[in-house]
Amino acid sequence: MNFKILTTKTLLLIIALIFTAVVILNSCKPDPIEIPNNPPVVNVSASPIEGTVPLGSRIKVDGTDEDGKSDIASYSLEIKELGINFSKPQPIDTLLTFSNPGEYNVKGTVRDKSGDSDSKNINLKFSKDTTPENNIPVANVSATPLEGEAPFESRIKVDGTDEDGIEDIKKYFLSIEGLGLDVMKSSPIDTNIVFSNSGEYNVRGIVEDSKGARDTLEVLVSVNEPENNIPVANVSASPSQGEAPFESRIKVDGTDEDGIEDIKKYFLSIEGLGLDVMK
Repeated sequence: MNFKILTTKTLLLIIALIFTAVVILNSCKPDPIEIPNNPPVVNVSASPIEGTVPLGSRIKVDGTDEDGKSDIASYSLEIKELGINFSKPQPIDTLLTFSNPGEYNVKGTVRDKSGDSDSKNINLKFSKDTTPENNIPVANVSATPLEGEAPFESRIKVDGTDEDGIEDIKKYFLSIEGLGLDVMKSSPIDTNIVFSNSGEYNVRGIVEDSKGARDTLEVLVSVNEPENNIPVANVSASPSQGEAPFESRIKVDGTDEDGIEDIKKYFLSIEGLGLDVMK
């Protein structure tokens, strides 16, 4: 077997050829393809966007990206009028209460991992509630007379006044404790009540307007026991004298200013005969 020993010059020539081949091969490689970044698109919403304060509005900041939802790196919300400015790695969904009337600029921004961003502004407008304040109605209750002897009749009235107009009073109530009376009408109440028994009666009147506002007034009716008139006895014997034995017709009756029916008992007694009768 014959071996040829390569000289140094030959080796250097071989190395030079290899290096040249490598350079030529590398220069023939195509340039890498650069994929362009798709910027994100922001979505901003508020509901409601107008109304009367105080009012809550739901603010949402979201977005889309053709490179994928995961390419969006941050979501930002800014409302300068409220001093709000913050960012989150997730979509924003929050409820804000607007207490003062005015216009508010809501700015939402999304930014992707490449630094591209998109922003959108929406305007909110809130006004002061101009609904007029409801005036509470005022109840009027009367009883004529307020005092008397049982039985007696009293005229009871329930009505009222309202700065919003008398037509704003929708309900009238009358209740009398002790009589079990409880009445509701859509018009003023005017009625006569007979109080048969003595005592004190609390007469309550209530008025209610279209918005449910109420006013109550009470008056006290005093019913006294009637003054009792003393009955007057009448006794007769006919004849009133004679010789024994004799017969006499004895009568006991009477009168009463409260009425004859107010006399409940009649008594007859005759000393000497041991007679004692009650009818």
